[in-house]
Amino acid sequence: MRVAEAVDTAVGVLWALTGRRFGTCPVEARPCPPGTTGHGVPLAPGPGWVPYLDDGTIRNVPTCTTVACDRAGMIVLPGPVHKLLGMSVDGDDIDLSSIVVHGDRIARRDNHPWPPQNLSAVEGDPGTWSIRYLRGTPPPAGAAHAVGTLAKEFLAACTTGKCALPRRTTQVQRQGVTVSMVDPQDIFDSGATGISEVDLWIRAWNPNRMQQPATAWSPDQAVW
Repeated sequence: MRVAEAVDTAVGVLWALTGRRFGTCPVEARPCPPGTTGHGVPLAPGPGWVPYLDDGTIRNVPTCTTVACDRAGMIVLPGPVHKLLGMSVDGDDIDLSSIVVHGDRIARRDNHPWPPQNLSAVEGDPGTWSIRYLRGTPPPAGAAHAVGTLAKEFLAACTTGKCALPRRTTQVQRQGVTVSMVDPQDIFDSGATGISEVDLWIRAWNPNRMQQPATAWSPDQAVW
């Protein structure tokens, strides 16, 4: 096992043991600004199509249109939003100094409206725009040390070759001396690694042993 593989393995294990909550990745979104179509149908600040009730009939209308007349205000991005990376309009990069982040919402400092968004066109074509950002929650303090400690043990287990005992051996007797050991699987099942400083860090950030982040779902939420 190489060092990079040991680090990747440690990152994956600690990510899972802390409830799969920490980590960021770059994403690109094509938001739709809030507005109103030429027919007076309110537009939600999200992409795609939304249903609305029209005299007892459910109709689907696009949330993005080139004739939106009110593109001011904030736009909600799929979060958590950690850091903006870039923005392009009609294929050209735009200075981010005019964009401010409020939680998972972005707004313009210059009071200019958001550009129109034509989802029928390919990103980069006229009438389109996109924003790139890091989505997720960055690892908390101590993560690098925990990863390094666990990675070192993974690397040692695969390179020293000093121990030929089966992984789940719980008792060894030699020269009249009996040594009992904890079954590693019991440690893993408890959401720990068996390394005290690493397990202390895990317990600090995942005291309830969450398996995954809590989520809330609503049929009315925007679909990206």
